[in-house]
Amino acid sequence: MTVKRRTVSLLISAAMVAGALAIATSPAYAGTATPANASGPAAAAARSAPALRQGIVPGGSVSATITTGAPTVRQISAATTCYYGYWRQETVHVLNSTIWARMTTNWCFNGSIVTSHSTKITEGHDIGWVYYSSPIQFNCYVAHIRSCSGNHEKDSPGFVVGNTSSGSSCGITLVQWETYLGNYHDSSSYFCIIL
Repeated sequence: MTVKRRTVSLLISAAMVAGALAIATSPAYAGTATPANASGPAAAAARSAPALRQGIVPGGSVSATITTGAPTVRQISAATTCYYGYWRQETVHVLNSTIWARMTTNWCFNGSIVTSHSTKITEGHDIGWVYYSSPIQFNCYVAHIRSCSGNHEKDSPGFVVGNTSSGSSCGITLVQWETYLGNYHDSSSYFCIIL
């Protein structure tokens, strides 16, 4: 019986995190940030704001910090360039603890299309939190004339306190785009449900 009860608790916890991910983009429940490489007056104003931001959660305070890392550039041939180690990390401070997720992407391009790419997620959390991975969503798109002249990756891992269905939970969504010319953009958001 204990095994069945634990399985049901895990399924409920996973369902709670998955359901809450649906509200992750709601301005009332999610933190958002403008990347340093975005352009325009709104982006400039957003960059001048502090990197620390508050999320709205019932019964508690949550803050998050965004950090990013520029890629290392390597010329593979006269036509092909590769960018390695482009990353974005969202660190959430909640219930006197810290959870974080980082998306790191490597990609190569030739001025017409993105020729290859790889993306991975790394995470960390304080004792008492349990990490639930999710599959990285990927698609290539037409950034300019040709199919797969751009790539897009998105992942939304979740974290639950105490591995039970009655625990508080948080989700982090990480998104990246890369193009055939080496341009890149990223964003992220988070939500927390404090029980």
